[in-house]
This record gives sequence, structure tokens and C-alpha cells, in this order.
Amino acid sequence: MGDNTSYTIIPELKLIITYGKGRVFIEDIIQLNRNFISDKQYDPSFNLLMDFRDSIAIAFKFDILDFFDFFKENVSLKTRIRNGILYGTPNQKFLISIYKPIANLAKIDTENFKDIKLYFDWMQFSEDEQKVINDAIRSMKSNLSD
Repeated sequence: MGDNTSYTIIPELKLIITYGKGRVFIEDIIQLNRNFISDKQYDPSFNLLMDFRDSIAIAFKFDILDFFDFFKENVSLKTRIRNGILYGTPNQKFLISIYKPIANLAKIDTENFKDIKLYFDWMQFSEDEQKVINDAIRSMKSNLSD
């Protein structure tokens, strides 16, 4: 995995959090997914939170299609999951608009948020759960800053 992405799995929340900073390419996202899929704590029924607020996404429509080809080959979802994507730029919002309908076909309900509080509302996380998530994101940020 590159120096610009990280993940953590929080089994008690049934949540996988990914974080990216700087330039993030689709290859980085695929490698990140490979890493958490091979993690012993991984469960395909866990929801996702992808935090791209500190990154510049470098991708095109065909890159997103390549990602879903990878996804179909490596992940088998038995139930629908939720994927919240935190974004910071108009380009990221545009890429999410391409991702969302494809994700829906793959049993992934996806919403995008500029503010993490809106994500917390969507997922109905308690204040204690929100603190755990915010702490996890802070930890990933500081580990990538080294």
C-alpha cells in the first residue's frame, strides 16, 4: 500500500474506515482494498467509511470500472452494505456520481458527504461511536503524516 492511504477495521461497529491524503490513484484504492480484504478482522458484511477529504483523487470513469472489475472478482456480498464517502473537492463529488450507480448494482448503498456529522446521522451512530470513529481517523492521519 502506498504512503498515502490507510485503513482500520472496527469490528464492534461493523465498520471499515479508509483514509487517503495527497494524490490518490485508483491503483492505491485497489491495493488498499486488497489489504483490508486479507485482514483477519475483515468481514464483507461490514459497512464502509471512505475519507478522501485530505486527498486529490486522480481517476477517470474507466478507472472506476476497473475498480469494480477488481471488486467483483474479490468480494462476494451476501447482504447490502452502506458506504459513506467523505469528499472535499468538486472532482471527487463528480467521481462519486459515477461510482454510486455502479455500487448500487453491487449491493452497496453509497452516499457522499462533505461533513462527517451528516455521515454520522445517516448511519445513526451514537456519540460514543462517533468518538471511536473520529479517534480512528485522527490516528490514521497522524500515522500517514510521519
